[in-house]
Amino acid sequence: MQPHLGKKGGKTNAVLCVGAAFLSAAVVNSIPTSRAFTGGVEGNRVFLFALFPTQIFLVSGLGFAGVSIFFNLGDICEGLTGREALVLRSKSYLLTTGIWVMVTYFVFVLPSNLLWVSPAPWVAMLQTNVTILIPLIVGYKYLKSHYPTHVPSFEELKRLLVLVVIDGIFIGILPLSIGLYMTLDKWQPALVVGIGVYRVLSTAAIEKIALGTKNGNKGISTGSFIVFMLVIDMMYETYACSLLAGAKSGYALALPPMMDLGGNIGAMAFLWLYPVSPGTQFAFLVSLALREMVEMMVSIGVMTVFTGIYYFNRYDFYMIDVVLSEAFRNAWLMAISDFIGELIVFVILERMVYKTRKVSLFDLGQAYIRSIGKFEMFSLTACSVMYILMFMNYHMGCDYFFNFEWMTEENLAIAARNNRTVSWCELLQNDGFSCYNYDYTPMIYNVTVVPK
Repeated sequence: MQPHLGKKGGKTNAVLCVGAAFLSAAVVNSIPTSRAFTGGVEGNRVFLFALFPTQIFLVSGLGFAGVSIFFNLGDICEGLTGREALVLRSKSYLLTTGIWVMVTYFVFVLPSNLLWVSPAPWVAMLQTNVTILIPLIVGYKYLKSHYPTHVPSFEELKRLLVLVVIDGIFIGILPLSIGLYMTLDKWQPALVVGIGVYRVLSTAAIEKIALGTKNGNKGISTGSFIVFMLVIDMMYETYACSLLAGAKSGYALALPPMMDLGGNIGAMAFLWLYPVSPGTQFAFLVSLALREMVEMMVSIGVMTVFTGIYYFNRYDFYMIDVVLSEAFRNAWLMAISDFIGELIVFVILERMVYKTRKVSLFDLGQAYIRSIGKFEMFSLTACSVMYILMFMNYHMGCDYFFNFEWMTEENLAIAARNNRTVSWCELLQNDGFSCYNYDYTPMIYNVTVVPK
């Protein structure tokens, strides 16, 4: 990272990388596929063969970013010519993201062609969190065979895979808990606190494995540790912001930003009160810098994505389809307040760190982004946004309450006719309810054909 500190234009590039990812997610998710979810072939074809591949490529970019950062692809490319570096990065991308996309797409396409919907949610969730190990192992074998001196040892690879599993379990729980969140009223804050505690426990486990030593050997590289922390922070912040529109009380609305503030104070107190090695302290400082940048930009970024969905494609998304305009406005006000608050906190922490350690948090953050690569940062951000939203999309078939209403005999017949018959989902949405409900009561259908 040292060569990238203080480089001109680094801060602008950092903001542009993250901003471009949010803009891409906003465009992709705002393209309407149907008036309401039906399970029918017509609406699902648009999603399955056009939008879903785009979405899954944005999510699967995480595989390439992981291989690039974990196995020092940037360092390898520095010793190559521009063309050789481009060819190597392209091959690595195809071997990692390409393989992960094929595996993921195969899991979705076959059941979708049979049922007009994707698999049950546990399949959709677990297969991505497990199959991410495939691109990492393939990328390791390829780079290790060609550049053995640059790629970490097999022992470090095993520790990396353990950390990937810890990250994956945390990430998988986030979208699954959205359904539970929407069924709660006064207990919504309790769920938010519970997820926050689990985040702390996950990061503590990562710190112990990544920065600890065993038999005199360091866990993993500092850069790899930082990216694990960054992914957890990005996923959590995206998840927390996605809950703003569904908050049913002012306390539930204000709790996530307040927890972020408490976490920042705790992180700074830890750095000041507990002596650690210079290398570990540096890793924590960079993680803190990136976390502050993420917290500052994600609230506005996610609400920008939600705005595109709300005005152009709201009926394809759980929770967003029934958000009232007043609740949406309150969510935007909270996002703006959160941005201002995080900006103030960031400036204060920036000054404190600069006075004591003569280094800028913003400079540390942008230097890390430059060191891992701008495309890698774009991929990390895009994946974090798209992952949460994909499992809120009705066409994914992730019924959080396992009713699977579209798979009843009557609704399968409606979907098979594909003649714009009013669906169960549209009837619910017209009455102000999301299509997935905990206390769902089967509806009596008045089967009519909507004129084209």
